[in-house]
Amino acid sequence: MRCSATKGCSGEAVEGMRLCAKCQARGRRSAAAARVRDADALNARAAAWRARNPERLAVYREATAGREHDRYVANRDERLARNASYREANREKILEQQRASYRINREARLAQVAAYKAANPEKAALASRRSVAKNADKHHARRRAYVERRLREDPLWKLGRALRSRASDKLRKHMAGQLGKGAIGMRELGCTLEHLRHHLESQFELGMSWDNWSRTGWHIDHRTPLAHFDLAQPEQRARAFHFTNLQPLWAIDNLRKGARTEAEFRRAA
Repeated sequence: MRCSATKGCSGEAVEGMRLCAKCQARGRRSAAAARVRDADALNARAAAWRARNPERLAVYREATAGREHDRYVANRDERLARNASYREANREKILEQQRASYRINREARLAQVAAYKAANPEKAALASRRSVAKNADKHHARRRAYVERRLREDPLWKLGRALRSRASDKLRKHMAGQLGKGAIGMRELGCTLEHLRHHLESQFELGMSWDNWSRTGWHIDHRTPLAHFDLAQPEQRARAFHFTNLQPLWAIDNLRKGARTEAEFRRAA
């Protein structure tokens, strides 16, 4: 039996069919192209049908509940191999799609992550530790980039980081292990970071700014050096790190001042 698809086709129809294999393939391609071209209209029509026929939809879903699972189990290895091959061949395309999706849904995604972490703190912490261990180099590089950006763009964050780091370092060295890492807190400052910022700015000399707070610019100096305090004593520790004991001082002057008090340094100058 001849194929009846078109007048020009002379192929033999597939047994039990009216079309030859070539015309059947052409028809499938045409139908697939039409589905892509008219996807929105087809989806809208399907949604409307489901809304009009909830009972029929429920019956259909019940009747076919295990069919897709059985089909997946029967072809699992083939599907996984095909998916892996596609991901490998379209890595950049998939990444760009994921980035675009994240940009569009960023706020919703962040809210979902925050809600999950709040509901599952132990699981979230474990997942975070595993991710860091598995991607240590990437994690450290990302952390370094974040810290460098914050130091460059946020003077207040830089100020808090420097004070916490300096205070903890001094305490660890002074107490030789008697006080755990990070035991010093911002409480000893006696003020907020914003207040400390204004306190230091009010003492800026000509040419000082947050842009030249650096090793070679100006330092945050203790008017009475930490070496003059017994940091093992809470009262003396509070006096040593209190914001009133801090001042901006040019790097060269700070190095010359050394462990002398402000008064001793001024008298020597």
